[in-house]
Amino acid sequence: TYSKELQHTTLNKNGVNSMDKIVKVKKNLQLQQWAQMVTERQSAGMTVAQWCEHEQISQSVYYYRLRKVKENICEQIAVPVAEIPASANGSVMTISCGEMTVEIGNAVSVEVITAVIEVLKC
Repeated sequence: TYSKELQHTTLNKNGVNSMDKIVKVKKNLQLQQWAQMVTERQSAGMTVAQWCEHEQISQSVYYYRLRKVKENICEQIAVPVAEIPASANGSVMTISCGEMTVEIGNAVSVEVITAVIEVLKC
C-alpha cells in the first residue's frame, strides 16, 4: 500500500534518503510550474479574477501558489554577513528601505539581526 511505500525508504551511499530527494525535486518542479503560471497571467494582461476564471482555478489557489513562489525566491536570496564597526552614536548599522529606517545597536543578537533582514527581504 501507499503508506508502506512511504515507510520504506532507502539511503544512498552518502546516507541521503532517496525519498527526500524525490520530494525536493517534485517541490522544485511544482514551484517552477507555478512561477510560469504567474508569468503567463501577467503577460496575458488579465486581472487575477479574469485569468482564474479563464483557467478554471480559484483565486485562493492562485494567491496560494503566488505566495509559495515568492517565499521560494526569498529563501534563495543570500544575505551577506559582515562585521560593521560601531558608529559614534552607538548603533552598529542603519538599514533604510524606502521611508523605513531600522537602527541596530551593539547589544542586538545575530538572531535578531537575521530576523530583521528576513522581514525586510520580502
